[in-house]
Amino acid sequence: MTVPIKKVLACVDGSAYLGSVCQHAGWAAMMQQVPLRVLHVQTPFQQWISPSNYPNTMGAPMPSELFEQFNQLEQEHKKLEQQRGAFVIQKAKMMLADVNVPIEMIQVVGTLVDAVGTYADSTNMVVIGKRGEDFHDYHQYLGANLEPLIRATHGSVLVCAPQYTKVERLVIAYDGSANSYKALEFVINHPLFANVECHLVGVSAETDRASLQLDKAAGILRQTHHNVVVSHSDGFFDDVLREYIGFHNINLLLMGAYSHSTIRSMFIGSTTNAMLQSCPVSVLLFH
Repeated sequence: MTVPIKKVLACVDGSAYLGSVCQHAGWAAMMQQVPLRVLHVQTPFQQWISPSNYPNTMGAPMPSELFEQFNQLEQEHKKLEQQRGAFVIQKAKMMLADVNVPIEMIQVVGTLVDAVGTYADSTNMVVIGKRGEDFHDYHQYLGANLEPLIRATHGSVLVCAPQYTKVERLVIAYDGSANSYKALEFVINHPLFANVECHLVGVSAETDRASLQLDKAAGILRQTHHNVVVSHSDGFFDDVLREYIGFHNINLLLMGAYSHSTIRSMFIGSTTNAMLQSCPVSVLLFH
């Protein structure tokens, strides 16, 4: 039986990240020589129930005239969303004109997480912007769909910075966990990073350095002919990495994502979210 080739899935919308997502997705697809699927998800209109079943908040059901107005508004919303989505898809198509792999454009109605889940089995990388259409100017926040999508994706998710930069130097945030080892394996096994300088960074107390197995991980990279720089620091994870990225002119960060449950993250905070918020470069996550 022939195993289908997995694709890069680019999630596009009308945000300021559209160009960056297209460039990153095009780069990833061409470097891996796999097809590219471009997905735009149309937001559904509020589903209104029938007038007879509408909550009786004023002693009487919703008037049929008002219900008809809601239906008309729903149809107008659907038409506008289709036109807006078609514009986004067309703009993405223009941005990807020079990408020399098969490209599939898809527009669906629903939620982003559900739509991405539909194509999970045929996807090897999801590419998405750090923020969506509602967060053009809110640099301290992440898009509302980002964390649920990453948690629901068992693979790699490339979270794009506002601007695309050619990847010449990358850093792997290595903590010895299964997810950080996935990042290591990805670099070893993918032609994306054949000629890229690799920095391996551990963040922990000096007494815990051995538990990270940094030297062992570096040896694995060197065996596969990668140029490796190893660093270990003590401090806050996001502060150390952000400073390291700026000092060494890093273009891409690879790290494991959400090692703890959603409930625990609500109480102790999320290292992944903190890093995504402050990181000046794109982040390739493994969950």
